[in-house]
Amino acid sequence: MRNKFLDNVLTSVKIIVLFLLIVTICVAKSIYLILSVIVLEIIIMLILSKSVKEYILFIKKNIFLLLIFLVTYILFFRDILGLITLTYKMILIIILVKLFINMISFESLNSAIYTFITPLKLFKIDVEDCSLNISLSIYFIICFYQSSDYIAKIKRISNKNKSFIKYSLISRILFAQDNVDNKKINLNLKFYSVKKENLNIKSLLLLLIFIAIFIMTIYKEVIL
Repeated sequence: MRNKFLDNVLTSVKIIVLFLLIVTICVAKSIYLILSVIVLEIIIMLILSKSVKEYILFIKKNIFLLLIFLVTYILFFRDILGLITLTYKMILIIILVKLFINMISFESLNSAIYTFITPLKLFKIDVEDCSLNISLSIYFIICFYQSSDYIAKIKRISNKNKSFIKYSLISRILFAQDNVDNKKINLNLKFYSVKKENLNIKSLLLLLIFIAIFIMTIYKEVIL
């Protein structure tokens, strides 16, 4: 059973921490900083009771998208050393995204987005509808990432060609869109209403720690 340590941390805080870690990885030059991020990811994996193998398979299943990004980089910049650096940074970011996916539900994601954009009510904007649309867009990306597992199961059942089913971008996009449409229908049937998150002590402490780490990283890696 999954460890409950991270369950009480607000999803809005998890999103902020994810963003800070991604920026930290992008600007990091020190090998010690990169190693610290790797250790942090392993700790979170253990907290979530997930095996490292799952994340390795996740990278493997999304290798095509990674290759597109890396090939584009080498075509424009023609920097082999930079390509190597970018590769391991992208792998770390992909693992972070997977960790993020494992830690949230759609409802908590929507609540987080609603919390972020609540100040827009001052401008007479329909915040609930806006947060729902943003959340569904992010949910589409999450479903797209998760689609390789489900499509692989369909392949095994239907004995379809591997290259057509497992690695078809069109199949993955259609799968993700179908999940988003089903989520909309389910929310309408449940008369779903979003709720604003309330900050708790654990979330606040975690947020302050990562903000402090981020500021020190920017100061050391960018300003100095």
